[in-house]
Amino acid sequence: MSRMQLRDASMRRRPGRYREDDGPITADRPLFVHPDVPFDDSLPQHCAHPSLPLDHPGPGPSEVERARREAFEANAARRAALRAA
Repeated sequence: MSRMQLRDASMRRRPGRYREDDGPITADRPLFVHPDVPFDDSLPQHCAHPSLPLDHPGPGPSEVERARREAFEANAARRAALRAA
């Protein structure tokens, strides 16, 4: 039946069904790496939140927005309390 005692379904599989990519593999560029995308200078001005360096002094955009929202809500609550009185 089989020289390796495999099941019949295993024997029906044709050898070489899955072809390996035998292209050159270099240490700095494996096969699965995507091709390089050219940098577009016009794209950074359209970013919603510009990235900041890790050592940026002061709050970032999300902290500024959170503080603005909290101040607006506190002011709205104060105005509502004045209207009720």
